Amino acid sequence: MSKYSDMIHMPHHVSKTRPRMKTIDRAAQFAPFAAMVGHAAAVQETARYTESKKILTETEMAVIDQELQDLESLLPGPVAVEVVYFEADLLKAGGKYIRYKGEVKKIDAYNKKIIFMDDYELEIECIAEIAIVGKESSF
Repeated sequence: MSKYSDMIHMPHHVSKTRPRMKTIDRAAQFAPFAAMVGHAAAVQETARYTESKKILTETEMAVIDQELQDLESLLPGPVAVEVVYFEADLLKAGGKYIRYKGEVKKIDAYNKKIIFMDDYELEIECIAEIAIVGKESSF
């Protein structure tokens, strides 16, 4: 005979004052506890890859400058270009290179920006490569 045999066949207690807890809520009591809130997100953010901004050589800057002068000579009027530019990451060091293709509306020399027909503005100092579409390009 077992030590608890007198209790095994007793009816289950049901509270008269408290409602029965849902099964999902009972299970949640035993779910793993994240002692360090945000730790998993911080680890994931640290693991996210960013590139370093490449420092352009004098030759590369001269090529970009020449391409911008050629572009300016074709304005006003929409001129299609393909640009590779660096976009800095807002959360950590580095960023990523983005390829963008669009028609240029104008070059804002005062603010050092290229303004596209879709009103997208690109800072000239972020440009890594630029080519007028239809013209012989390096990329």
